Amino acid sequence: MHGLCLRRVLAHWLGVISLLTSVSAMAEPDVNAGQVSQVMQFDSSWLLFLLLIIYIALLIGGRYIWVIVPNRHHLETSMARVREQAEREPRNDKAIEFLDLADKRLHNDLSLGKFSSVTRWVAFTGRQLAAWRLIHNAECLLIRTCNEELLEEHAHVTANELAGIRSVERAAVLKGRIESLLKRLENANGEQDIAVEARDAQLAENAGAMEATKASNDEVKRILRRLEEVTVEGRSLVFQLQDTRFEELADHQNKALYLIFTAVLILVGIGVLSESIMPVLVIGAAGGLLARLRKVMYRKATGFDYGVSWVGVFLAPLVGALTAWGGTLLFHILHQWGLLTDKMAIPIDEPNANTLIVALAFGFSATLFERFMERIESTAMKPLGANGKETGSPPD
Repeated sequence: MHGLCLRRVLAHWLGVISLLTSVSAMAEPDVNAGQVSQVMQFDSSWLLFLLLIIYIALLIGGRYIWVIVPNRHHLETSMARVREQAEREPRNDKAIEFLDLADKRLHNDLSLGKFSSVTRWVAFTGRQLAAWRLIHNAECLLIRTCNEELLEEHAHVTANELAGIRSVERAAVLKGRIESLLKRLENANGEQDIAVEARDAQLAENAGAMEATKASNDEVKRILRRLEEVTVEGRSLVFQLQDTRFEELADHQNKALYLIFTAVLILVGIGVLSESIMPVLVIGAAGGLLARLRKVMYRKATGFDYGVSWVGVFLAPLVGALTAWGGTLLFHILHQWGLLTDKMAIPIDEPNANTLIVALAFGFSATLFERFMERIESTAMKPLGANGKETGSPPD
């Protein structure tokens, strides 16, 4: 029967929980079902709401300081660098026009109007992506109007950036073309220098020398035009991938914000329905935060990710609170069904030490809750044989 199989599944996962509860019983043998609740539930009717208000304030302020502001500074720095190049001789008025439009788009969101100053505190909107695309268009225009020396510099930079793109085959093709054109340009410049030296050596009366000089000049011009086209194409591909990555990460963060506010509403609803569950939520949130702090300590340094690494930090307390509530509720229901012994009772109306330890364990490890549910689900979905017993081998 499925009930018997669930017993075996629970036996596999309750070892750690049983050990923790036995330790708590040894530490405080006189703790009963109501003592912890009396200690933890001091004015608990408003404690959860106060913590959620503080959390939302820290979320909005922290996101603005550590995510929105660095992204704006990164964008404005890139804009200033491109503008400096555009104002050099020869001045590129078209590129400057793109930059002015990007600056206007960044600081004045035309689609949101008076709500622009509010949304910039919490969410990414289309103005950042539009500004990045205008800046990239200006950079491509600068490549078309720069001199030979700057064009070679742009070509080398573009080839290096294309070399780091493994997901697009076109990147390797463009990189090869740029390197080939740079080599041809180097050879053509060498031939041009030889022709100029021959002319300076009083050989200008030789029609062959004059023809060679003209031919070498034409060859250099053709190579430069082709190098300009391929470099612009390569830079456009790099910028397209960068814009796509920014759009994906911004969308990911906006979805995370939706999940955060949804989780807050769910926690408020849980707190309204049952004041006694508030200690479980607080302990679970603390466990989730501890788990995230541990990951931050051992996290490897990465490049600029537009603030996406903060999503896990913001979500950790909420995920911990919800998994703690789900885990303790699941244990309580299983005990009511007779699948757990009285020693493993996890009361939620009057939380005791066992309840808080289970809440801390599930809050600290959301993976524990996921695997526990997956094991129960896989067990419940196994078909039963003709004699009423499940088919297949029992779980480990």
